[in-house]
Amino acid sequence: MVTFTVHAPPGAVSVRDCSKEDLDRFRFIPERASFWAFVCPPLWLLFKGLWLAFFLWLIFMSSLGSLHSFAGSHQEYYLLSLISATLGWVFSIWFCLAARDVERWTLERRGWLLTGVVTARNVEEAQKLFFSTEL
Repeated sequence: MVTFTVHAPPGAVSVRDCSKEDLDRFRFIPERASFWAFVCPPLWLLFKGLWLAFFLWLIFMSSLGSLHSFAGSHQEYYLLSLISATLGWVFSIWFCLAARDVERWTLERRGWLLTGVVTARNVEEAQKLFFSTEL
């Protein structure tokens, strides 16, 4: 079972007052890690339309990549490479766990309203449960 947060589009006051088009725009975001956010964070961010998070990710990863420029000797270069790679992996693991929260934060920033929480096996079941109790 997965817990989904339900987000209403901007301007939606209540589920009962929404048109069919507005009901189709409701977003159900699962509370779980995102595999694709781990495998390829920049594409996941761009696909979800999370532009600010994409640019922050780009800045962070660029700064990790520039650690090599501070190396003075051969040994420092390898040490900074190891630190950079480790931090990159740690950040990727953290990001796959927090990616859905970043998506929720972006929706909230854009005016979407958190209207409910549903626990179901999949998104289709969550939609049925949510709309059957709200309508």
